[in-house]
Amino acid sequence: MNGSSLRLPDGRRLAYAEFGAPDGAPVFYLHGLMSSRLEAAIGADEALRSGLRLIAVDRPGCGGSDPLPGRTLLDWPRDIAALADALACPRFHVMGISGGGPYALAVAHALPSRVSSLALVCALGPPESLALLAAGPGTGLFSFAGRWPKVARGLLAPLAWWLRRSPIGFVERVMAGASAADRMALSEPPVRAHFARALREGVRQGMRGALADAALYARDWGFALAEVDAPATLWQGEDDHTVPPDVARLLVAGLPQCTAHYLPGEGHFSLPIRHLGQILAALRALA
Repeated sequence: MNGSSLRLPDGRRLAYAEFGAPDGAPVFYLHGLMSSRLEAAIGADEALRSGLRLIAVDRPGCGGSDPLPGRTLLDWPRDIAALADALACPRFHVMGISGGGPYALAVAHALPSRVSSLALVCALGPPESLALLAAGPGTGLFSFAGRWPKVARGLLAPLAWWLRRSPIGFVERVMAGASAADRMALSEPPVRAHFARALREGVRQGMRGALADAALYARDWGFALAEVDAPATLWQGEDDHTVPPDVARLLVAGLPQCTAHYLPGEGHFSLPIRHLGQILAALRALA
């Protein structure tokens, strides 16, 4: 792993890490909710085999990136463009995992001349799809974070403390409500430790970054799915208890160029763990 940070034009620090082939085709990896750039380490070997350069970036307030008060979804493409310029990446692919999906879509929408292709993996959908998450993380968190951010930060401060102190315990708690495929995938100690590290780093600054993400998911994004022209592949586990397949179907229906892959028996975590090589190969083929 090659980890570093960029000082943005407004003075903020943007943290990122690189995995895979240093001279490969660049792929900006956008992590899930409450996670961090370290999440992408699970794809290091597959990226190297595929000849891809994974560039994983912490969102504002997450991991090592400075907060951006009042940020919107469409602020993110400017950060990615600045980093891409600094890393000499005129064109690149974008991959959004779970809560990174909306941010990947924002980048593809705002930077159409630079995004070669887009991969959405177990991705969250637009605000109208959040009602489908009632059995998962719950739409309550998203709307609550938007309306009462300070109260939400106070209520969730113990969660950040728990994640920093015992991230393995948190992952084990997640496993209790997950699908059989997810429980099996996360039962491997190295895999469990990997996600624990990514989560602990994600809340290093507390819950502010994650809550900003949650609030933005529930607000108007500032663009429609129909305005995202990049060729996209979507990957969805049919046994995903966190982001159910109906969210994926809504995304596929709204995107002009989207090829969907629904994987029977796979869950929210097992899909990227077991199929990342296939996902990266498909993304590379769309260059």
